[in-house]
Amino acid sequence: IGQFGVGFYSAFMVAEKVEVLSRKAGDSEGWHWVSDGKGSFTVEPAANVPRGARITLHLREGEDEYLEPHRLREIVKRYSDHIALPIVLADGNKEETINSASALWTRPRSEITAEQYNELYHHAAHSFDEPWLTLHARAEGVLEYTFLLFVPILLAGACQEGSRSANPTGPAFSASSSSLPHINITELPLPVSVKAALTVTDCSNNPGPNITLDGLAALGGFGVEMTFSNNLKGTHDYTVDKQVDIALQPAGQTMTIPKQPVLGGVGGNPFIWVQFVNAAGTPTSDEIYLGRCVQGSRYGFTHAGVTTGSAFAEFGVTGCENSPGPFISMDASLAYEGLGAQVIFRNNDNPVGGPHEAVRSQTLSIIPPGMSFTFPKQPVQGGVGGNPWILAGFLDGSGAKLDDPTLLGRCVQLSKALS
Repeated sequence: IGQFGVGFYSAFMVAEKVEVLSRKAGDSEGWHWVSDGKGSFTVEPAANVPRGARITLHLREGEDEYLEPHRLREIVKRYSDHIALPIVLADGNKEETINSASALWTRPRSEITAEQYNELYHHAAHSFDEPWLTLHARAEGVLEYTFLLFVPILLAGACQEGSRSANPTGPAFSASSSSLPHINITELPLPVSVKAALTVTDCSNNPGPNITLDGLAALGGFGVEMTFSNNLKGTHDYTVDKQVDIALQPAGQTMTIPKQPVLGGVGGNPFIWVQFVNAAGTPTSDEIYLGRCVQGSRYGFTHAGVTTGSAFAEFGVTGCENSPGPFISMDASLAYEGLGAQVIFRNNDNPVGGPHEAVRSQTLSIIPPGMSFTFPKQPVQGGVGGNPWILAGFLDGSGAKLDDPTLLGRCVQLSKALS
């Protein structure tokens, strides 16, 4: 598997353990290599190993996206489409080659169509317009190399002006299916504060306790910050002429948790705990002890935690006048990963050394998976003269930045490209 370089060890960014089974052609014995990436590894002989290498990644908690076929296709298409060997995705009983197995830039220009250039540009830049300029050439001599250069249309104005202060390095678009300038974030931390209660009745042995959950969930805030700059030296090096904060979801906005029955499946008079879980059913909190099943009891509890979600904001330019413009419009949406709770029953109040295994209820929905909000179109008035660069980024409920601002482009060039 090569020199064990940075490319291989990047597996530990998402894996808690990596195993390699390999056998060299012509050798009868194979080898088993194991490491957690923390500075040590083990190697031992292995029998019945086929020729070649099999690398197994044991993913860390929260990295399940790398088990999704569509995510693997996206990664291979973006980073490994040019590799000359076929990359095959096995999904159940179905196998599919997901790379084109040839590098476009190594082929003669006469064999490449404009559509093929544009397709590569869309993949590499995550943009759905056409490049303003495409340069493809081969140099031969002491050094031989081939280059393929795309200039995005929204940055063409900076290239034409010849100003050293106008040299943006950021992309014109983030990854999305939209061709309008936009920003998105997929691992957005979303604070949630839950105030709920379990109502317990009928603690008989058969059919067991009758329990319902109800309460309120307070959601964290969310917003977008627009930055206008007439002096941009790079994506992260600019002079702020004006910033406009748009609060989309106020912090503390509450939603009612639908009343839900709990099916415990435990008779007698069990002890009761509750634990919060994410959309995949993985616990996100410690077990919270409530008490024992007694006729007519109501157990209140609170929990402050964080779930994750994805947010998207799309921008339009309606005017770049010096005063009072420029005028920008924005549409935004927010989707939650989901948050649930499970009720735990035991016939002993010691969760570690008790004589009976815990029985968990089905997951009760606090925030339904995929719950989304669409915010009304927001007008943004820049109040900056000239032809400013426009950047945007997400904010939390306290106004703190959740990510670095994304360069959308320059006002006049944006308005022309979108007209």
